[in-house]
Amino acid sequence: MEAECGSGVGRPSCYGAPWARVQKWVSLLVILVLGYGAWIVAGVAPSGTGRQVAIASFVVVLAAGLMSVVRGYEVTDHEVVVRRLLWRTRFPVAGLLEVQADPGLTRGSLRLFGNGGFLSTTGVFWNRRLGRYRLLVNDMSRAVLLRYADRRVVVAPDQPERFAQEVARRAGLPF
Repeated sequence: MEAECGSGVGRPSCYGAPWARVQKWVSLLVILVLGYGAWIVAGVAPSGTGRQVAIASFVVVLAAGLMSVVRGYEVTDHEVVVRRLLWRTRFPVAGLLEVQADPGLTRGSLRLFGNGGFLSTTGVFWNRRLGRYRLLVNDMSRAVLLRYADRRVVVAPDQPERFAQEVARRAGLPF
């Protein structure tokens, strides 16, 4: 069941996770190429098993991409929640050292593990500015850093400045 968002006491604030134009195009291109490949293989496969493998491979890749989708973000007094398709990833507000909205945070990043743009950009990344960090976004130009003593997390809500201010306020940090 979805959390009710609003400004009332005890209610989380909710933020969208809009897609960047490039992510839309990459996702569409991957679906078309994989779908066309599965269709070709299924058409020329000499047996029913080959066809089933081609179609199943397409479905598995599509399902894996869908599993990484970032649907939005919630901010409560105790945590920042990344809403995914079937689950939520939670980061505590306690322990935050810094919250910073900066569209250039992810510039020059290398993907160490994860999804680089098919239906989302999620995983473990590295750049000179942040070091190793976890990325859970749909649009890197809306990046907000959540810095803890032992880790860095980058999210991308629809209103980065407002989101950063709210998280900082709830964490008792200056902004």
